Order: sequence, then C-alpha cells, then structure tokens
Amino acid sequence: MASNSSSKSSYDVFLSFRGADTRPNFTSHLYAALNRKNITTFIDDSLERGEDISLTLLKVIEESKISVIIFSENYASSRWCLDELLKILECMKTMGQFVIPIFYHVDPSDVRNQTGNFGEAFAKRKERCKELSIDRVERWSNALREAANLSGWDSSNYRLESELSEEVADQILKKLYPISFSASTGLVGIDLNVKKIISLLCINPTNVQVIGIWGMGGIGKTTIAEVLVSQIFNQFDCFCFLRNVREESEKIGLLGLRSRFFSELSGVEIKIEMLHVLPTFIKDSLKRKKVLVVLDDVNDAEQLDALAVHDDDCFGLGSRIILISRDKQVLSSVDEVYEVKGLDDSDALQLLSMKAFKQKHPPMKYIELSERVQTYCKGVPLALKVLGSYLCKRTPEEWETALNKLKRFPDCNIMKVLKISYDDLDPIEKSIFLDIACFFKGYNKIWVEEILNGFDFPSHWGIIRLMDMCLITIVNNKLEMHDLIVEMGQDIARRKGNRLWNSKDICHILATANKANKAVEGLFLDMSETERVYLNPAVFSRIPNLRLLKFYWSFPWFKKEGSSFIIEHGPSKHIKSLPNKLSLLHWEEYPFKSLPLDRSLENLVHLIMPESKAEELWNGSKSLPKLKSLDLSRSVHLKKLPDFSLMTNLESIKFICCESLIEIPTSIQCLGRLNSLYLSSCKELRSLPSLKQLKFLKNLNLFYCCNLKIFPQIPRGIEEFEVRYSGLEEWSQSILFLDNLNLLRTGHFINLRSVPRIKNYNNNCFLDLIGYLNLITLPEIIGNVESLIFDGTLMEELPSSIGCHSSLVELSLVGCERLKSLPSSICKLELLKRLRLNGCSNLEELPPLYGLCSLRELYLNGTALVESPPDSFSLPLLRRLSLNNCKRLQTAVSASYIPPIKYPEGSWEDYRYVFNFCNCVNLDQTARSNIMADALRKFEELAIAINIFKEVDKEIAYFIVSLAGSKIPEWLSYESSGNSVATSLPPGCFNDMFLDFVFCAILEFEAPVVVGTLHHLYLECESSFRNSNGNKIANFGIYICDLETEYESEHVFFWYGGHHRSPLDLNDWLKQNCYHVNEASFNFEAEAICWDSNSMKRVKVKVKKCGFQLIYAKDEVNWCNRHVCGATNPDILGQLKETNSKNKRSSKGYYCSNKTSVIADGRSSYQEVETHPKRLRQNFSMENYSSNNQDKV
Repeated sequence: MASNSSSKSSYDVFLSFRGADTRPNFTSHLYAALNRKNITTFIDDSLERGEDISLTLLKVIEESKISVIIFSENYASSRWCLDELLKILECMKTMGQFVIPIFYHVDPSDVRNQTGNFGEAFAKRKERCKELSIDRVERWSNALREAANLSGWDSSNYRLESELSEEVADQILKKLYPISFSASTGLVGIDLNVKKIISLLCINPTNVQVIGIWGMGGIGKTTIAEVLVSQIFNQFDCFCFLRNVREESEKIGLLGLRSRFFSELSGVEIKIEMLHVLPTFIKDSLKRKKVLVVLDDVNDAEQLDALAVHDDDCFGLGSRIILISRDKQVLSSVDEVYEVKGLDDSDALQLLSMKAFKQKHPPMKYIELSERVQTYCKGVPLALKVLGSYLCKRTPEEWETALNKLKRFPDCNIMKVLKISYDDLDPIEKSIFLDIACFFKGYNKIWVEEILNGFDFPSHWGIIRLMDMCLITIVNNKLEMHDLIVEMGQDIARRKGNRLWNSKDICHILATANKANKAVEGLFLDMSETERVYLNPAVFSRIPNLRLLKFYWSFPWFKKEGSSFIIEHGPSKHIKSLPNKLSLLHWEEYPFKSLPLDRSLENLVHLIMPESKAEELWNGSKSLPKLKSLDLSRSVHLKKLPDFSLMTNLESIKFICCESLIEIPTSIQCLGRLNSLYLSSCKELRSLPSLKQLKFLKNLNLFYCCNLKIFPQIPRGIEEFEVRYSGLEEWSQSILFLDNLNLLRTGHFINLRSVPRIKNYNNNCFLDLIGYLNLITLPEIIGNVESLIFDGTLMEELPSSIGCHSSLVELSLVGCERLKSLPSSICKLELLKRLRLNGCSNLEELPPLYGLCSLRELYLNGTALVESPPDSFSLPLLRRLSLNNCKRLQTAVSASYIPPIKYPEGSWEDYRYVFNFCNCVNLDQTARSNIMADALRKFEELAIAINIFKEVDKEIAYFIVSLAGSKIPEWLSYESSGNSVATSLPPGCFNDMFLDFVFCAILEFEAPVVVGTLHHLYLECESSFRNSNGNKIANFGIYICDLETEYESEHVFFWYGGHHRSPLDLNDWLKQNCYHVNEASFNFEAEAICWDSNSMKRVKVKVKKCGFQLIYAKDEVNWCNRHVCGATNPDILGQLKETNSKNKRSSKGYYCSNKTSVIADGRSSYQEVETHPKRLRQNFSMENYSSNNQDKV
C-alpha cells in the first residue's frame, strides 16, 4: 500500500514535487493510481518545510527503488526540491536507481535550459540563495539539465491528468515487476534456473540454437520455461509455447500436431498433409523470423522431426528452440541440456510453508516437522505443494502421524508421495478423483459435475476438496491435472481393475463376458485404436456396476465402412440390456435400431448417440428423471421420438441432421427445464407443437427445416433463434414479444414476403434477415439492436428511423441491388463499427459519415459511387475501407483533418489498416493524388504512434493502400523501373528522428489474378544497407488479405509496417551508423497465394516499378535544418548536395513541415500549396532549401 511520511520503511517509489503546484491535482492522482496498484509510495504530507532537507528524507530517497520528479512551474523555486533532485541523481548514478521525470505544464526545454516561467522561478531561488556557494547553484542547474534529458512524460500530450497518472503507474509497475503476474505469483526458487538457461541460450548470436530442459516429472520444468519466456519473448519476432506435446500427439497424431504448431507460429490456419514437407510459403515466412519456440513434454524424437526442430532452414537467424522432456535421450541432439534439480533446502522449506501455513516460514512448533517433510520431498516442488496442502491446518500430532506413514516407503518416489494425499480422501472423493484421472481430464467442470451427481456424489464439494489437496486445477473452467497425478490415479485404477481405457482389455471383456465383472465402473473405448469390436449379447448384464460408458473416435477419419460392432454368440444380433447404474451413455455409431431398456435408467444424465442406426430409442414411456442432455445428431434413420413426459429434467436436445424425423411429440411441452433445442437440417420435419410453455428455452435452431410450413409458438424468453432456409409461410405472433432476444437469424424464405414487427428487447440483439428476396421495407424494430443484416433483399431505401438504433454496431446490406441511397440519419449511429454495402450496384452516393466516430470497417465494393466517402480518412477509428470494382468512382476529396492515432482500446491488431481502391479505373488524377497524400499522412501518424507506444508489435501493425494505376506517388523520394532500386544515401539520414520506411510497388498482372477470401497477395521488400563495415540485410513483407477481386490492370500498392522479418536492432543499427551508411538497395517481390480444395497455388506477379520513402518524427523546423540537412556543418551539407545530384531525380533531398513529420524528398521544383495544421507542406528542391539555410548559418 502507499504510505505517508510517517512510515520509516523502504519504499518502491519516492515522489519529488512542489506541493503548492501539484499536490491537490496531479500528484494526488498519481499517488492514488500507485496506491491502487499496491505500490509502496513515499509522499511528504507536510505543507510547511524548512530550507534544509532532513537526513531522514535523504535516507528515504536512498531506500526507494524509483524516484519520480514532477517538474512544475515553481519546482525550481524550492531549495528543498532542488536538494531532493541532487540526491535523486546521485542515487541514480551510484545505486542504479530508476528516475522518471514528469513535465507538468512546463516545457522540457525550459527545464533543460532554465528558461520561461520555470527559469524565472529558478532565478528567484538563486537570488534568495546568494549566501550559497556558486558550486551549489551550478550543481542545481546541471541537475535540472540532466534530469530534463531523461526519458519521461509531458503532460501536454494528455487530455486528462488521470490518463497520464495511470500510464505512469503502469510503467512503474512494469519496472518493479518485470515478470508477468500470471507466471510469477507464488513461485519459489525460479530465478537462478532462469538466469542459467538465459546464459545457455546466448540470445544475441545469429545462429539457430536448440536447448533442452530435462528433469523428472513435477520438478518445475514447465514453470521455469513460462517465467523464462515472460522475460525474453519480446526479443524475438514471434514465439510459440506448445504445451503437452506428448498428450497432443497421442490425441491428434503427428500430422495434427504439426498443423497446430505451424498454424500458431505463422498466425495462418493451415492443414499440413505431409510429415516431412512444409508448404513453401510457411517455410519462407518463418525463415525470415527470429522465433522463440517452447515444446513442452516431448517424449519421442519423431515429434521433433514433425515440428522441424532440427531443420536449419526452417527458422530465421537468432531463433531459439527450447525442448522440455523427462527423457534425456530425446534431447541427445540438442546444443545444450539444462538439468532442473530440486529446490535447495531453504527454498523447499519456504514453498512448503506457503502451502501449509500461508506464510514464508513455519511456526516455531512446526519447524522440526517441516524440515522432516522437506527432507522427505527432496526438493520436488509438486510433492511439496501436495503435502503442504494436505497438512494445512493439521495439528502437530497429525503431522507426526503422516510422517510415520511415510516411513513405510523408505525408498519412495514421487508417485508414492502423491498417493498420501489420495489415501486421505474419503471413498466418494477417491471415486471422483479416479474418474477424473482416468476419463475426464480436460473436460468441462460443470458437465463432469452433472455426471457425478447422477450417482448422488457431492461432486461440487468433492472437486473443491481435490483442488484443496492440489490434485486438480481448474483452467478456463476445465478440469486439469498434473501428469504425475494422472499416472498415480491411473495406476491405482489399473490395480483395482475398476476403470478401463486400454482397447485390448476392453475388447476382451466385451467379446467374452464369461463371468461377471462387478468391479468395472467405467469403460472408455477409443474406436480409432481397433478395427472391429465383438460384442457378447449378454456383456452388459455381466457388468452391473458400470456407471460410465463411452465408445468414441478420437480420429473420425479412421472409421471403416460398415458397422464397427459385431454381435457374437447369439441369434438376436442385439445386446440384451444395459446396466441400470449408467450415468453417462456415449455411443457413437450405435449399431442397433433401438435401446434395450427393459427397465428405467434412473441415473442416466447424458445420452449421446451421434450417427446412430437407431430408428427409435425405445417403445413406450421410460422414467429418466436425471437425464439432462439427449443428442442423436446425424442419426439419419431416426423416425420416432420417445415420450418426453418422464424426462422432466432434460435441458438440451440435439437432433441435428436427423433427416428422417417427421414430427416432434407434444410431450416435449412437459420439459419445463429445456434450455436448448437444436433441430437444424431435419429436412422432413413438417410441424412443431407449441413451445410456449417452455419458460426456460433460450436457444432454438430450425435452420434448413425446409418442410416446416407453420411457425411454432415460442416462449418470450428465447435468446437465440435461427430459422433460415425453412419453408415457413407465415409468422407466429409470438415473434412480436421476445423480451430477451440476443440473436435472430432468419432469411432465405421463398414464401414469406415480410418480416414482422419485432419489439421489446431487453438486450442488444443480432438480427440477421439475409436472403428475404421479397423484403422491400425495413421491418419495425423496437429496442436495442446491435447487428442488422439485410443481405440480398429488395430494399430500395432505409428509413430515417435507422438513426434511432443508437446501440447498432453492425449494419449489412450486401447485395441489395435496388438500394440507391442511405438516409443522413445514419450519421447518428455513434457505436456503429461495421458498415457493409458490397454489391449495392445502384448506390450512387453516401451521406456525410462524420458522425460515425466508432466506424472501423466500411465495405463499398461494386457500388455505383462517383465520389469516395469524403470523411473516410478523417474517421478516427476506421481501419478498413474497401471500394473494389467501383467502376464509376471518379473523385476523392482530400481529408481536411487527419486525426492522431491513439493508444488502442483492444489488441494491437487495432493497428492494421487496409484502404482498397482496386479496379477503380476511372479515378481522375486529382483523386489519386488526394488518396496518396492522405495515405502518407496516415502512414506518418501510425509510425509516430508505434514509436510512442513502444509495446506495439511492428509485425502486427501495418497500413496498406491499393488502387488502379501505373504512377509512383509524387511524394516518394526514391523510385526506379523494374523490381529493384539502388541508391546512395545522404549522410545523417538515419538520425534520432528517423521512424521507418514506406514502400511502393506497381504490379502488372499479365493474366487476370483472382484473390479470394482465403487467398493472399504477398508483397516483400528485401533491403540491404552498406556502410564501411559491410552490409545489414532486412526483409519487409506483408500479406494482403480479403481483397476479393480480379485485378484487371496495373495497380499501385504502397504500405507501411507489417511483417518485418529483420533483426530487431535494424533501426538502432541505422541510427548508430547514421553518418556512415552511404548506400542502400531494395528488391521487391510479389506473388498471389491461392488455395483450392486440394492444393496451394503460387502465382508470381511482375513488379513494374518500385520505390521507398523515409519518414521522420515530428519536431521543429530548426531541428530539421540542423540535424537532417546538416546546415550547421558545411561539409555535410556539401556531401548531401553531391549525393542528391547523383540520384535518379536530379535533386533528391529532404523537407520538413512545421509541427508535422520530417519527410525525405527529392522533387526538383518548388510548389506552394495552402497549408494546414495537419497538412504537409509541398516539397521543394534540396538546392534551394540548403542555400537558403546556409545564408542563415
């Protein structure tokens, strides 16, 4: 917690400020923000202070980890503040203390130079301190100058003081706790392991290195790797932490594992068909990246081959691969192996104490007992956690009993240690534990609890008990368990013989059944592991205690034609009965026409039989009082459903794709707890009984019930309702009163001509009316609507009332060919994020869009617009503008204002921009120039934002503009015909103000190239920079997706950012060598990557022209004159002139704008245009610019 001056303890943060200036405002905000983050902060609360700083305060400064200096107008008028400043800088130099300056309503240059109001206050202080030595005053002045040069915050860049204080507090928190909390909470003895592995990794060298982390199960290998990754991941272009390799390879096979791995690493969802051959585009992409890969729990060398671990050409220079395994033999081919050993005695005792006593050290009376437990566990973290949790809140006598119990296992291993916790469970808890260990690891917690409740187990409290004993964990509401504990549980079950999952054992029992097997309680058979299962008709009568039965395919593609089950030893060809204790009956491809229910299954909770051969479930009524879910999806022979009246707890019914099902019995009305009813693709279903009585029904799906003519009566509480592609002829009045509707998907009706009035929503609603071929007017909708989709309708106009739907986030009118205009009221939709008007071929104009302040995506492909939306570049959040194939588009007005790009509200993917004017062949030259000029301004804003917000990943952020044409933008300084440009560079061009590059390429499509939704256009620029020491090569590439068009002519593509596949230090290297880099070359490549059903096709695209541009940070013109143009150095200025005269354009150079970006430019003529605060000045010749400045020097 934050602290006041009365505390004598050490502090995280020391605040130095002038109380009269900032105490009631910014300082209090910052103190509160630090307090909320539990950062211990010193703030001096005394309002009256003497002239001399106290020794106590000097000691507090020394003991603080971070000092924050809040420079305000009168800061330098305080002798106390100035002495604090001296002490803070002394601690920074001698003790490595971190110092953060904040310039609160003062200019940093005024602090640096002691000018302005700040300088006047300092001058007054000096006047009052004439008795002090000149040296003391000079030290104050130097300290102010030195502190002002430190990296800090300027309050003028923030609209609200609270925003600034929160950002400062966040940065301080990161400095104090560099490891992420998710990785570091409650960890002991990790740091030394992490440091040693980092030293083995040798991150800076450019070779690809593979490191192994080896140790026994439960020793902490994965945890160490998680902390390691949290500390070094930002030094790599991308990283992938692939967990549970052993388990996943068993579940989905090596091919599935290979597909998952390269999908995660490349960010592209792919399916790989071959174990030893990678798609070229994936390999090319990855070998340009410096990647960090962690493969957890590797147990087979074949897994390493499948994941290309030892393929030297697969990953980029500097990549690091970390393998975690219990088997040292698997790691025999790695570069280095790090063995994780047990915790030392001190750390082990601390970890045990934290689990047993919730404190770092054991109480006095437990010290000797704790040391005995710690010795017994031999430093294994998992054993310490389990035993510590087991002994928590136990008396010393109980500890002694537990330790005496351990004496029976003098040579025990971790398995036996873990079993101590199991032995302390009661019989019900043991059964729950074994069920999870053998069958339900990774399953949804609530679903498992329902099954366990079927046999009256107190499952909820049983699971809490297992969590308390550290036997299970809950991750994303799924039951997880450490591998060692799973092995321990399965070993116990194997010895008892009461739970079976081995396919050979199960097949033997199912085929013979010569004698009763009363011990078996659970049977899970993966049918992928066996070709045929032979069933004895009486088999289940010999397993009377069976509670859990599951026949399933983990690999459905391994299914054989015909039934996988064969009945032996009897003429009936049918099993005789099922155990009446079943709680779970999951039988995929059930081979019989009905279930043999001679008696009720009173414990049955889930009945799941997808793709069964059943024609009916059973005859007559059966009592299934605990049944919660019934799933017979894809049972194409199912014709008759049972009487539901004795299944009153049923909550979910799925009859998806039951193509022979004709009717639903009226007894469904008895299901008062029914929550979900899925009947999609029941093509023969002709009617539904009234569902109005089902008060708890939330989800109803009637998709593709094409013979359903009459709309059913439905309850008011429906939340999600889908009824597309049905044969409905009329609507029910119940659709008018759906109070809680969140999602309505309806459309593609041939027989319906209108949509009913829909009202009374309590929640935001997703309304999908796609495919109403006869819908001419918008239906009356009252309430909160979040999404409206009217694709493919015959509407000619939207009513002005559309502006009343203030909660609307998405509006789609794709393919509404009669739509001619939108009402001006659409600008009232301040929350609208997506507007889709593709294929509205008669839409000729749009109203002003300035009010759509939340708009992120605007799709206008194939419209009849003559002018592009005039405010598109001014919309602050617009990320995607698409005007594909707008053949009538002629003009584009330049934006009057380009808003700065703010810190993203969501992920860094908010920094992805695509502005697409493909095949807009009638754009006039002014329009093209306006588009390009506005794009440049957006490029600059994005570059500045990326450099301000250092956290942003440059591989994620990009901005692409494409339009038909064959001319390089005028503002581009360097260009060339063909696909490469080589040029000399003026000295000093890569100075501290340099931000990045903008690239341009004109592509010539020799044959029509269609790029579809799942296809990509890939542009790449390979750049090489030469200095006296050699080359520095970097690749800049980007995938352009979702440009669904057939390119009909030459197109200009220019872009900033994207998938930089370069050493992370490229910009630093360029800046460090700014006066030594003298040559650069850029080579451009382009190809279309297209997928069909079977393969990937790569089509090379010709690069006709290319070019690049350097962009710079904002600053004053004077700075530009000095540092960019070299005006203060005649030699450099001469070099610059000479270099520019040699370039293709006779006078390449640089220009800058007042309060905007500094742009490297090279036009030979001077052009005056009207200026604007956010508009660039037009460029002028380097010679004129330089000579003018020489006169001033």
